Amino acid sequence: MKSFKSSRSPFVICITIIGLIFIGFYGCQTSNVDRAERTTTSMQTLNEDLNTMIDHIDQVEASLNNLTNPQQENIRQVYEEYSSRVEEMESHGERLITHADEMNEQGDEYFSEWEQQDGSYTNPQIQRLSQERRRELRSTYSEIIEANNEVRQDLRRYISDTEEIQDFLSHDLSTRGIESISSLIPEVIDDGEQLKASINRVQYSIDVALSEMERPGSGQEQE
Repeated sequence: MKSFKSSRSPFVICITIIGLIFIGFYGCQTSNVDRAERTTTSMQTLNEDLNTMIDHIDQVEASLNNLTNPQQENIRQVYEEYSSRVEEMESHGERLITHADEMNEQGDEYFSEWEQQDGSYTNPQIQRLSQERRRELRSTYSEIIEANNEVRQDLRRYISDTEEIQDFLSHDLSTRGIESISSLIPEVIDDGEQLKASINRVQYSIDVALSEMERPGSGQEQE
């Protein structure tokens, strides 16, 4: 029995080593594909968040217009509706920023790993093509990040303004109180429109990047 085990050991060891090499190679290739898919998924998630944010901005804008409508009979109800929409927008804004940070991390990981592997090609043409393709996608991805930084700034300002209006009216919901702040509301609404324009720029960059990274038969064709 001992001699049998001894005779099989080199064979078992050889098979084990080959298996580990195969698993390591296959696992590496799979992780690269996974990184690409996680990167595109993070962009799609952010895009959905941005669509929802536009809806929140429209709802807050409608509530602001209702607050200054002299025909309103139940201003307390209108104010509570406005407050609720501001809070929902703020909550979604936090989620949007979290997902934007996650998208940045996924992209950095994806392109950093790709850059590290560029030097592993023995064929200089393949290495050159890999470098060119990575730089193209990295540039497109950087445009998303740059445009999204504008969204962060515009979003912070818009949320701050709408929250301060909410706080002001919580102390003075009288006719005079509403009249005193009504002159600022058109400016806040304009800020909301600017925020939506910034969001549209991010979404355009995301559409371009997703189109560049689209896989045949993925069913993710951009319209």
